[in-house]
Amino acid sequence: MKDEIYEEEKSGGGYLIVILLLVLVAALVLVGVIAVKNMFFPDEVTFSEKEHTMYVGDILVMPAKITPEVKNSELVYKSSDLTVATVTQNGVISAVGVGEAEITAEHSFSKKTATILIKVTESVLRIELESTKATVIEGEEISMKYELVSTGFVKVNMEYSSSDERVCTVNTDGIITAHDAGEAIVTVTDTESGIKNEMKITVIAPLENLYFKTQSVDLLV
Repeated sequence: MKDEIYEEEKSGGGYLIVILLLVLVAALVLVGVIAVKNMFFPDEVTFSEKEHTMYVGDILVMPAKITPEVKNSELVYKSSDLTVATVTQNGVISAVGVGEAEITAEHSFSKKTATILIKVTESVLRIELESTKATVIEGEEISMKYELVSTGFVKVNMEYSSSDERVCTVNTDGIITAHDAGEAIVTVTDTESGIKNEMKITVIAPLENLYFKTQSVDLLV
């Protein structure tokens, strides 16, 4: 009788082990299926932006994102216009000419895609001032003259500012007006590119406001 009970318990324990093994195998298979599904059939492929503006010569690192993220999932990148923008297979975009181009990232197996519009414009390289410093008499005006050095024809929006408006002010046309004696820095900035340059302004009082102390000198003849 005891032997029969023992055999039944042993048999029941064996069934339990088999069931646990089957559950484990099923779980592993499920995990594998999900991993394969995510690798070959991702939910989506996206860029972090819908469009991006670049200047000629700029480089932008913007790889597309696969969701859910899985290692070894391959994306193929291409540009709709190689004369405007090129892209490497690592998602590095280079602006080569003025215009617009669509950069597409395609999942190699599922063929799901993402697209970003790249707008390329010319760029201001630097602002060259005719003079970087000037001395001005109180009440006088001078013009801030400069030349733009760029990669081509550019649309610019120049802004001017004075570090001390008690000394001098500057209007939207770059005309500097001297007020009180002192020094100030006038800055011209291209708001499109952020390129800027500075001019040092020294304001002096009119000559009639200057007083000279004279001394008498005895001349021996």
